[in-house]
This record gives sequence, C-alpha cells and structure tokens, in this order.
Amino acid sequence: MKKLVVLAGLIFVFLFYSPLVLAIDCSFISPSNYEYCLEILNSDIPEGEIELLISNLEYVNKFFPDHDYVYNINSNIEVELAPEGTTVYEKEFIKLGWVKIFSLMPSVLYGDILYVPEKTSIFTGFNYELKIPENYYGSKYSRNEYGDCKTKYYLLEDSSENKVYVNNKYAGSGKLLDVFVEADSEIGVFYNVDVEVKIKHYKWDNYCKYDYTEIKKESLKIEDDVYVKKYNNNLFAEVVSLPSYEETSRIKINNSDSIKVSFEDSKYSFNKFIYLINYSMSPYYVNTLSARSYNQEKLSNLFKDGDELIVKNAKDCKIFSYDFFNILEKDCDLEIQNLDFFIKTDKLKYNIGETIKVYIFPENISAKVSYANETRIARGYVEFLAVSYKNKILAEYVGIKSEKIIYIISRNRLLIIWNLFIFALFNYFFYFILKKYMRKII
Repeated sequence: MKKLVVLAGLIFVFLFYSPLVLAIDCSFISPSNYEYCLEILNSDIPEGEIELLISNLEYVNKFFPDHDYVYNINSNIEVELAPEGTTVYEKEFIKLGWVKIFSLMPSVLYGDILYVPEKTSIFTGFNYELKIPENYYGSKYSRNEYGDCKTKYYLLEDSSENKVYVNNKYAGSGKLLDVFVEADSEIGVFYNVDVEVKIKHYKWDNYCKYDYTEIKKESLKIEDDVYVKKYNNNLFAEVVSLPSYEETSRIKINNSDSIKVSFEDSKYSFNKFIYLINYSMSPYYVNTLSARSYNQEKLSNLFKDGDELIVKNAKDCKIFSYDFFNILEKDCDLEIQNLDFFIKTDKLKYNIGETIKVYIFPENISAKVSYANETRIARGYVEFLAVSYKNKILAEYVGIKSEKIIYIISRNRLLIIWNLFIFALFNYFFYFILKKYMRKII
C-alpha cells in the first residue's frame, strides 16, 4: 500500500497530461507488482490515472531517464497484428496491410515534443496477409464467377519491404534500425508490398479445357511518420570551494541539469525532471519515456545558505550529473585557488545589431554573463547582439565579478554630431564674414 501511495504522489505531477486510452490489464505485470496492479484496477481512481499508475509500477527510476529499461522492454515485443486504432489496407490478394512507428529509442517526450539524440533506433511494426483463392474445379457444367469450369492460381511474387527515411534521406530498412539525426527531422517509414499471381482459366467446350492465362499484379504502399527534435544541451556540473570559517566547508554548485553531489557523510541532489513511462499501441504496451519539470532539491546532513552549501566534511566529493541523454561523472576539485577571472570582447566598438563575442577566462569554467537585460551561463565564450546605449557587460563566477565597457555606434548619434559640426562650421563662417564686414564699415 505504501508503494501505491508514493506512486500516486508522483503521478499528481502529471495530472495535466492525458495519456492514450488503453484497455489495460495486469497480465503483463511481474508477480511482485501483480497485487498492486489489481488494487489499482479495482480502485475509484479515474481511468487516465489508472493507466499511468500501472504503466509505472515496473519503472523504479523516477528521477533518472533509464533508456536501457525502455529498450529492453520494447525490443522484446513480438508484433503480428496491427495495434488498436491503426488503419489497415486491403486489395484483392493483399489483406490487412499496415505500418506503424512504435517508438524511438532513446527518446524523451517533453511537453508535446519528442526529443532524440544524434543516434537513436527506430522501432517499427508492419505486416499483411496474403489471401490467394483456392483452385476451383467445377462438376458437370457448373461455372464460377469467371464463367470457368476450372480456375488455377499460381503465386509468382510475394515480397515486402519497409524503408526508413530521415528528412527524405534513405536510412535503411528493418523493424529496429539505427538512424542518425543531425537536426530537427521528420522520420518516415514506407511499407511496400508487391504480389503477382498467375491465373489459368478453363472453359466448357464439350469438356473443360484450357482457355487463357491471366497475370494479376498488386502493389500496396503505405506510410507512417513522426516529427522529432534533436536534443542539444551543454551539460556541465562543477563544485567550487569558497572561503570558509571554523571547521565547515562552504561550496557552490554550478550545474545545468539534474545533479547528485556526494561527500563522505552527506549528500545533495537536484532533480530537474521527473520521468514516467507512457503506454501506447495497445495491446503491445509500447514504452515511451516522458519527462515533466520537477526542480526539487534534497539535502542530507548539510545546510544551505542562499545559493551556497555548508558541509561539515567535504572529503570524497563526487559529482553525478545527467540530462535527457548525457551523463557526467567526476571527482570534485575543492582546492581553493587564486582565480584570475575576467572577460574580454573581440573588439571595443560595435554597430547596433552586430555580434559581440565575449570571451571568458579561465576557459574551463562556467560563468554567468549579462548584457542588455539578457543573462546566459556559458563556458569559453558567449555571443550577444549589440543594443543601442547598452555599453556594459557583467560577468560573475562564485562571487567574483568582472565587467567590460564597450562602445555602441549609433547612426542617430553620428547624425546629431554631424549636424552639430555643420551648424558650428556655418556659424563660424557667418561670424568671420560678419566681423570682416564690420571692420570695413568702421
């Protein structure tokens, strides 16, 4: 019961998400979770939440994207018939033809967008049935729908192939295919079926004798597609030691995503997302990993002061950070050093709208850089567009600040200066001529 309560609490975060309606049961649930599954099915929980609860009984890494789990589940699914709700196509000989993109692995559904890394595998299902009529043999003078006393069928060709394309570029074929996604892409699967049948017709002429041969060809071409967004993220994580007092250590964590920092006697974690499993393609229950924003931290045997952590024992410090698809593991470097932190630009003068390149030193740290009401966290360098009258660039790293003053060239300002110059020049000549004229009068 305790496990059910915990799961229900996590599902509460997902109440705004509407999963697909599935005729779900507990036949595929492991014995250890079978009773929990029955308990959920027999509860008064709304149907949509029941499906989400059951789909996550087996998934235990609620704060980590376990793509291996999803791959192991999906790659062992045996597919024959079309999933519920899938359109099937039929012809004279080709029956129940269908194709469907089941999932991409790895992938993460965040909001309404399916994110994938550069390399992923596409799992597709497809099939059809071939129905060739039985040979017909008439008795006495009986005839079939062709007017034949005898009809014989011979299968000459029965072939099929599914082809996968990424942005209209051929990637290969097969039920499980590795593909490379270089940018946001449309992935399409085309399933082609070709059948050729020879039919011999016989007619009555005193006796049933051969009349003619007919060749029938059938082709079925069906497709399915999905739009994916390539995941681009600069994953970084570091722990910086600050000047401390007494027997404690003051540290600051710079991170872009979820992170776990462990010390000898204490731990800190920040979970940016919560991950759950979505079911689809009933009755196969294909798994798709879904993420929702969570942004919760957990402290164990340490304290937080603003954006700094106070640790009594900072020995054996280790970092484990991750995003949708990447993992970063390393030891902390907690030695306090005299850091020569500063920024510089590629030049001093810029036109409005021109790109300003701001270089960060040292190059291996991630600093917060602000310009013209825009703040970014970057490593190495960062770019901004020059804005009129915005001349100051500020940077900060663990309490150390640096600034750079630049000059923004404004056409309006130059025009004013030019007009003032012409006005002054005109006044000078007017004064010179007037003074000369006055001397002649006197």
